[in-house]
Amino acid sequence: LLLVPSFRKLFSGEAPPADQSLKISRVAILFTDLRGSTAIYAERGDPGAYRMVRDHFGILREAVERTSGALIKTIGDSVLVAFAGRADAVRAGFE
Repeated sequence: LLLVPSFRKLFSGEAPPADQSLKISRVAILFTDLRGSTAIYAERGDPGAYRMVRDHFGILREAVERTSGALIKTIGDSVLVAFAGRADAVRAGFE
């Protein structure tokens, strides 16, 4: 269920009751980070660098949708994504 985008949207604030748990099987995790983003902010200024980060997020969201991934979190200029299989994670990474 954690890899189903509509479930994550509908129940993002929910947690299982304390006496229940979800069985987690193997998942592939993709983590991206813009290299040198601090320097990019210094060179381009906040508006230009922020636009670049937003573009980065947009490109990754599209790749994640095409490869059946689930966007877990964005952190600064980084993205954390989960996939049911390794092949999808690798495909998204190459995209």
